[in-house]
Amino acid sequence: MIACGVSKEKLIAMGIMESAILVLLPEIIVWLYKQNKYLGTIWVADFESLDIGSYCCTVAHSLLIPGLFLLQFIVIVVVAEMIPVGLIMNMEIRKTIENS
Repeated sequence: MIACGVSKEKLIAMGIMESAILVLLPEIIVWLYKQNKYLGTIWVADFESLDIGSYCCTVAHSLLIPGLFLLQFIVIVVVAEMIPVGLIMNMEIRKTIENS
């Protein structure tokens, strides 16, 4: 089915891209800024030279926070996109016209 000249697959892709732009992009920008501000670099390559206090903070900030961003993005996409996807996939032109 094509609604307003856009196919179902394109509508679903647009919804996922909207979630990515609204949620993930600002988080990544802020995370990179904080990473550069607190650690002095965007990517920490040498974890062995750090003492135990800064090691835990660096590992958490460098490795765990991107994982949390990914998990949050997956949850938001599932919650925000599965209901519209279910509605779009079950939509028929006849029902759309009758509901208008």
